[in-house]
This record gives sequence, structure tokens and C-alpha cells, in this order.
Amino acid sequence: MRYIFVFGIIIKLFAAVLFSSEYKESFFVPFVDIFVTLQENPWEHVYLNSLSIEFPYHSLMLYVYSIPYSVIHLLDINNFYLSNFLFKIPTLISDFIILILLRKLFPGKDKEILIFYFLSPIVIYSCYLHSQLDLFPIMLLFSSIFFLQKKNISISSLLLGLAFATKLNVLVVFPLILLYLYRNFKVEEIFKYIVISFFIYFIINSPFIFSDGFKNLVLMNEQQSLLFSLSLAFNEEVRLFVTLFFLSVLYIRFASYKKINLDLMDSYLALSFSLLILTISPRPGWYVWIVPFISIFLIKYSDKKIKNNTSITLIFWLLNILYIAYFVFFHTNKDMVDILLFNSPLDIKVDNLLFKDFFFTLLEVVLVAMMYRIYSEGVRSNKIYDKKDNFLVCISGDSGSGKTYFQDIFKKIVGSYGVFLEGDSEHKWERDNPNWKNITHLNPKANYLYSQNESLKKLKIGESIERRDYDHNTGKFTESNRVDPKDFIFISGLHSFYLPKTRSIANLTIFLDTPDDLKFSWKVKRDSMERNYPVESIKKKIEEREEDFKNFISIQKNYADIIFRYQAIEDKAVDSLVVELDSSIDIESFLESLKEYKEDIVWDFNEDLSKLIINIEGLKLAPSDAMKILTENIPNHDEMLDQDFNLGADIDALMSLFVLKSISYKMSDS
Repeated sequence: MRYIFVFGIIIKLFAAVLFSSEYKESFFVPFVDIFVTLQENPWEHVYLNSLSIEFPYHSLMLYVYSIPYSVIHLLDINNFYLSNFLFKIPTLISDFIILILLRKLFPGKDKEILIFYFLSPIVIYSCYLHSQLDLFPIMLLFSSIFFLQKKNISISSLLLGLAFATKLNVLVVFPLILLYLYRNFKVEEIFKYIVISFFIYFIINSPFIFSDGFKNLVLMNEQQSLLFSLSLAFNEEVRLFVTLFFLSVLYIRFASYKKINLDLMDSYLALSFSLLILTISPRPGWYVWIVPFISIFLIKYSDKKIKNNTSITLIFWLLNILYIAYFVFFHTNKDMVDILLFNSPLDIKVDNLLFKDFFFTLLEVVLVAMMYRIYSEGVRSNKIYDKKDNFLVCISGDSGSGKTYFQDIFKKIVGSYGVFLEGDSEHKWERDNPNWKNITHLNPKANYLYSQNESLKKLKIGESIERRDYDHNTGKFTESNRVDPKDFIFISGLHSFYLPKTRSIANLTIFLDTPDDLKFSWKVKRDSMERNYPVESIKKKIEEREEDFKNFISIQKNYADIIFRYQAIEDKAVDSLVVELDSSIDIESFLESLKEYKEDIVWDFNEDLSKLIINIEGLKLAPSDAMKILTENIPNHDEMLDQDFNLGADIDALMSLFVLKSISYKMSDS
């Protein structure tokens, strides 16, 4: 990996020093020079003096590239190679920031990140040889999306405002960002996001935005009007703007999704920019905008067993090869020299219109092929879990078996996508009611199980319910509160899937078969410390309930999709696990992934072949390893999980992975 990185660094440094373009030398550098030396509005100066200089960017781009040029100016550097390198420092920094963010998004995928992004011929040619400036604004947009994933509204909106303040084509994806915010954040957070973004834009551009030069050379320049350049004439009076039409269709399709996660948005960002360069007269710098988002797609699917996986990589490299072929040998613009080597024109253009059109056509075809693969794999596969009904998970086990702790694990994983209920709310009486002298909580007759079933049924089909809670500190029921349905409904209790009719609507049933000694220890600790019960009272209650556990609770194991049984206990800490899993759930590849961290995992079928019995002893699983297993084995896991989910480590992570794999299988198989 290190050699690939060093190779990329060497190529980019040599290109940054030795290569330039007439665009940079005749447009960008003179424009920045006006700002640095004259210290006045450069757009107004160029406009009023009718100078043949272009800088179709917004103010922040001017500020940023003025920094290295100020060094060149102050030190009076006349060396072409040194000044050329210094001018490209913002590009280099932007390149490394995107690389760092990709590594944070895909830990353990350094090779794929380096190959698909860092060594991208499109980026190397456009930004280091042709000396375009587009990597800086795309870095700001990419960073904004990254912090949006972290739910940091303030930083994300600030970065988006900065991106707006560099180049207006960022606005193309703004509707997608708004739709994502609408599906995932509160109205006040969306309002805050919009206000911050546009406030930053106007503050940065305020010294220039109202000048005639800025209006004509930036806001209304030729590149902005290219959005309307391709049109379909219905008659002499009416035209259809093709780019605008297809972008609108893309926005409408994106808005139609019930759930929008960042995986889906990344795919649509790639599609939006691809559509832009597909339908508009091409510029070498514009292709840079698709590279980070296409890289995400390629990195994500590089090790997944999807149909024609090789063809995706082939299309990617064809796109790069045809890009280089077209822009190096055929593309021309205003008689400008595309490449300067050693500050001298490098004229290798082929003056053949037929070949030029042929390679441009091939480039467009391959771009369409890449868009199709992004849609077919990156977008349509996000619909794997798009089901009509919500997903019901029922967790059962004895008192003190760890049900609440287990459910709390999934609060950190599913988060805002889940409703979490406790079966104690269905007890018939409060703690001090005399009926408890004749019957235990473990007896189904002491609980409103049919009422519980009706509540679960309503939540599953998307209806809200009114439900009370049981306060263990006071032994009293609370006032009823409204509970709204969400994608996942979790209920943990003594009788979570006791009734046949509840089992018929449950999507996944889990039983915690905790050993008696550990269960006793946990229950005494919980009831004495958290619920203020005397220890002797707790021991007596355990003995009284033993028969009811066998008759009413343990029997649910026969109907569980997953049974978790803790094994080796050392100093009361669980370090081993036996899992009994419904044999219809395919987990072969998942077990192979686990064996990378624990080779001696033992598994087999039970006698009637209905269950897989998996014995895992002493497994240590770091959070990063758990994330790697999740990414490798559960397609589109972001469809199920909260944006800021936490799998935990060791046994917690292991149990979470088994459950998530089972949920994924049942959702995609149903």
C-alpha cells in the first residue's frame, strides 16, 4: 500500500512542478495578480477594461489561490517551476483532504481508495497537468457531506456555504441535500442548515457580488448558460431544456424514496454530476466532480459478490482511458494550449474531426454505462429493505437474563429508526397490589398479552398507539403516551412472543437463555442497586418463580429464531457464546468472516436440522473489526442503521452482528 501511495505522490509532485496550461498562465494567474497587486475588484477591473481574462469562479476561490500567489509576489519568485508548484498547493491540500475523508469512511480499504481515487487519471490530468482548480470546491462539498453523515449540521452547512462561494455548479446537488435533510432532520435543523449555507455564501462574496463585473463574468458567464445549451425544439417558439429536464426527473425520483440514507445520496450525487457532463459541452475540469463519488461506489462494491462485479471496474478504467484519449489528443477550446511542459506548449493534438467525434461518442457511451451501474447497484440495491410493513423484533427471556441490556445495545445501533418497548408495561397490577401474592409476573395470566399483541400489530402496519410504561423505581404505571411507528419495533419482555398470534406477526424472535448463576448475579445486582429491593426478598422471589419460568418462559425457546446462551464466565464477565440459529438463515460467509478473528469456531446442525448450533469461545472483537465484518456481510446496512450507530465490541458486537445478519436476511428474503 505504501508503494502505491508514494508512486501517486511522485506522479502528482512531478506533474505539479513540470506541467501547466495556457488556461492557468493566461487566465488564472493574471486574474489573481490583479487582485494581489492592485488590491481591487478583479472582476470589475477585467470587465471595465475589456481584458481577455477569465476566472469563472466565486470569491473564495480567489482568496484561496491568492495565498500562494502572494508568497510568489512577495518573494519575487521568477522561477516557473517553483511558482507553478506553489500555485497548486491548494489543489494538493484538497486532494489529501478527500483522501483522508475516504479513509475515514472506508477503514481497511486503503488499496481500493488509492487505486480508484488517488491514482485517478482524471484528477491527475485535469488538476495537475491541465491545472484546473475544481478539486478545491469538490473537496468542500465532499467534506460537507462527510460531516452531514456525522450529523454535524453546523459544520456541514458552513462547508456547503464555502462550496457555494467557490463555484455555482454546487447548486446542482443542493436539492438532493435538502431532500436528505427533509427525510432525516427536524424542520428547525433544516432551516438552520439553509440559513448558515447562504449566509456564508453572501458574506464571502459581499465585496464583489453587486458589481457589474462579478454579475457578468461569474453569475452570467458562458459556463453558467451551458445548463440550457442542449435543447429539444417542439416548434419555433417552444424548447425543452434537456439537462434541466433530466435533472428534474432525478430530483423527483430521489424525493419519492420513503427513506433516504447517505449511501443513496452519494449515488445520486454521482448521477447528478454525471448527467451534467453528459449533456453539456465537456470541460476537462468538470469530470473531476464525479471522481470522489464514483470512487465511493467502486470502493463500497469492490469486495461484494454482485453480478458482473468485474464489469464495474472495467467501465471505470474505460472511462479514465477515454477521458485521457479525448482531452489529451482531441479537445480544443478557444485556440488555447491545453498542456505546457517545461513552460513550453506540448502540441500533440490530432486534427481529425471524425476521430474526435468518435472518441467523444465512446466517452459519452461509457459515462452512460457507469451511470447505469451506479443506478442498478448503488441505487436500486438500496431498495432491498424497502418493505410495506415495519419490522418486528421480539426479545424474550427470564427476569434478570439481560433483556433490557440487550435492547439497549440496539438503541445505539438502530437509533432513530426504532421503537423500543418493554413488556412490563402489560402487567395487570402495580407492585403493591395484593394479587401478586397469588400469582407471579411470569404467569401469562398476570399480563395483558392480547392487548400487547394488538399494539404490536398496529405499530407494524404503521399506526400509532397509546401505551403506558411501568416505573420500576415506584412500582407504578405512568400516564399513557402516544407511540408512533418506525421502521423497527423492538419489544423485550417475559412473554414477548408467547402467543401464537404474536409469533405470526413477528419478523424475528430472540430468546436469551442465560445460565442460572449469571442470571442470579445480574438480577440481585439490578434489583438491589437500581430498584432498591432487599437482597433476601430478591432471592425469595427467584425461588418462587422457578416453576413458572419452566412452564411459561423457557417454552418460548422452541419458537425462537435465535437463542443466545452465554457460556464461559470469568469474574462475572461473559467471554463466550453459544448461538442457536434458525437454519434457514444463510450465514456461511458471515461465519467465514468471523474465523478471521477466531479460527476455532465450532458449528453444526441440531438433530432435526432446524437449527445451527455455533460455539464461539473467548472471541475478542474490536469495534473496527466488527465494522469490517458488517460491511462485508450485510449489504446496504445503512438502510437499517442509524447514521451514528455503534456496534460495540467483543460479545456485544458479536450478538449485534448475528441479529443484524438475521434481520438483513429476513428483510431481503421476504
